[in-house]
Amino acid sequence: MYISLGEKAAILSDDVIGIFDMEKTTTCLITKQFLINSEQQGTITVDTGGIPRSFILSRHGKEKSQVRLSICTSTTLGERHVDSN
Repeated sequence: MYISLGEKAAILSDDVIGIFDMEKTTTCLITKQFLINSEQQGTITVDTGGIPRSFILSRHGKEKSQVRLSICTSTTLGERHVDSN
């Protein structure tokens, strides 16, 4: 199954490690530093225009991870499973 991220972007649901609310999680210094490090390492992808409301941590290969920013809320993304058939 896939999770639709909006604007023709999707990700395999099996690759998703977690979906996080940007407003709630970025109050924590560790999360802020994680996102800064991810940006510096070039592992952040912006899937849609606008102010990001959530981020998705996913597998990218066997040892790498990818952070994807989305304007959709974490609740909305959690409900967006799309059948791959």
